[in-house]
Amino acid sequence: MLFLVINLNPNTSAAHEKFIVLTFDGGPKPKVLLGTKEKTGLIEVLKSFRVPAHFFMVGNKVEACPDTTRTVSQNGFLIENHSYGHENLVKLLKEKGKAALLKNVMRTNEAIFRLTGRRPKYFRTNVPQEEDAM
Repeated sequence: MLFLVINLNPNTSAAHEKFIVLTFDGGPKPKVLLGTKEKTGLIEVLKSFRVPAHFFMVGNKVEACPDTTRTVSQNGFLIENHSYGHENLVKLLKEKGKAALLKNVMRTNEAIFRLTGRRPKYFRTNVPQEEDAM
């Protein structure tokens, strides 16, 4: 599987910077991120080792888990855009066009902004294999 990360900020360029970013996608998943009585959550583990990370979150899950989203952000982790409903965006573009694709991305950006006060800088999508794209 290939992941594509796109810088959403036209005023910056990552081309001249060298960096590695630890990323997680598909959430937020409260039990994984915050833990349970029996198990420490990922946020606490990352904080304990001072490991920065970006969380590429799905818009409808952000809206369904606002407290988890806020907690991740308040703990210093960046929340980025991973589409609104984890759709196949190649298929969405082919079937509904550019406007539908942009609406999907912007809807997620706004959901994240409402909860964190920060607009996502990056967008991540998985590029499906050829047979998956059809």
